Amino acid sequence: MSVLAGRLGGHRVSPRPRSCGVALAAIAGLCFTIWLPLGVMVWGGLVGGRLPRLDARFWSLTQRTLVVAGGSAGLATLLGLPIGMALGRLGLPGSTLLRALQVTPLLVPSYVSAIGWLHVLGRSGPLNRWLADLLALERPPLDAYSVWGAIWILGLSAFPLVALPVLVGLEGIDPDLEEEALPHGGRRDALRYVTMPLILPALLGGALLAFLAGLAEFAVPSFLSVNVCTVEVFARFAAFYDLAAGAAAALPLLMIALAAFAGERWPAGRRPRVGLDVPYSAPRSTDPGLWRVPAMVACMVPAAFAVAVPLLSLASRAPSFSDYRFAWEAASREVANSLFFAPCAATVTLVVALPIAWSVARVRLPGASQLIEAASLLPMALPGMLLGIGLIRIWNRAGPFLWVYRSPCIVILGQVARALPFAVLCLAACWRQVPVALEESARIAGASSAQVLRRILLPALRPGLRAGWCLGLVAAMAELQTTLLVYPPGAATLPLRIFTLQHDGQAENVAALRMILTAITVLPAAAAWALGRREEEQP
Repeated sequence: MSVLAGRLGGHRVSPRPRSCGVALAAIAGLCFTIWLPLGVMVWGGLVGGRLPRLDARFWSLTQRTLVVAGGSAGLATLLGLPIGMALGRLGLPGSTLLRALQVTPLLVPSYVSAIGWLHVLGRSGPLNRWLADLLALERPPLDAYSVWGAIWILGLSAFPLVALPVLVGLEGIDPDLEEEALPHGGRRDALRYVTMPLILPALLGGALLAFLAGLAEFAVPSFLSVNVCTVEVFARFAAFYDLAAGAAAALPLLMIALAAFAGERWPAGRRPRVGLDVPYSAPRSTDPGLWRVPAMVACMVPAAFAVAVPLLSLASRAPSFSDYRFAWEAASREVANSLFFAPCAATVTLVVALPIAWSVARVRLPGASQLIEAASLLPMALPGMLLGIGLIRIWNRAGPFLWVYRSPCIVILGQVARALPFAVLCLAACWRQVPVALEESARIAGASSAQVLRRILLPALRPGLRAGWCLGLVAAMAELQTTLLVYPPGAATLPLRIFTLQHDGQAENVAALRMILTAITVLPAAAAWALGRREEEQP
């Protein structure tokens, strides 16, 4: 996402003390939540002196990690590109509902989908049994406990990261450009020479985000017994509680993540900069004709495979009310912790994200806004374990702040760091839609900064605040990696309890708890979406 440049109502943003203060607040928030823990983790790995040996095992582990991340990104691209193209260019019935459907895989944690698919594709799963009977095989033909199983599950969970940017990219194209190309070569040439080059940055950015998601994943490879870098980091850390060894093992993963993140930012930075005063024409839809039904099915099937199949599988493993009652008795404290920690983290995330998003959208110093934006989105490219190790090294030491490490505050700090990128993206998009001239006019009329914020900015930012809070809540509710390392006694969350029970083999409890986690994660997002639709329909 690049910052839109140009004149806004004839005004340019000029450096002021107030602007410098907001930018400093943004930098302080980024350092406190992300860069300080990350820097301490890197320093601990370097000072510890136990850098990973570049032996055959190291290269095998790195290769397996890249295969899982690259394969899941490839599958996500194969699914997401046609879905984004269909939703962006075909006039499909119920397009609003179809677009909302593409978001649902992002609301269901990938490890929830993994357990559901393990029940379907496991060695004794119904699909394997059916295929073995059909083909008269002695052994099940499918093996979910493999690299290909990880690619399948992570690719299904990540395809919205490709479909949604492609859709947004299509909606940002001036349709007159495509219309002018039609007489010269038809729709195929218009797609090849006009549409695809214009959405290529969005496509590459989405594919690289899917790659980063696969690279940072821990729970899914752990459940499938696929040893990747994140699993190796946790194993070294958990075996001896050796921070230096864990940090040293994480350094190669950090280098890969930073290189991939830089690759994601490169196409974003090369997008053409468009001023807000450029006339905009609404995108024109093409009548799909006989392809209407196949296109609708193609848009629904991946989301159904990503969400409906694993959730129905989990529901079948916990069909009675007694299963949920027993699960609640086994994890009621963890559920209560999640219901308290996640909203607190989402609220703190909004407070931290506001000055960061303002800096991304308003600061015009060369390279400053891009640097702040990249720094705020970095957690999307990093496994949560890296932040967890850094948080431990910062707060687990004698002094007046030791209580942070021994209290739930350390869990909330980790959740804030994981939720921050989503809130920044939502709020920055809304900041860009608020004309600077509107703020300047209010100040010229004598309004104070507090009055401008309360009467002008907050109402204009309401959609971004709502979306940022909901996405932050979803990210905080599903957060596992950082919590797995830093949680103090009595502060375990529901994802952590599910992770422990899954490795202990208690399938029924896990199924019921995962359904509970999905419900408390999806319902707030669905309520926010319905509220937003209601506000849009009001005159």
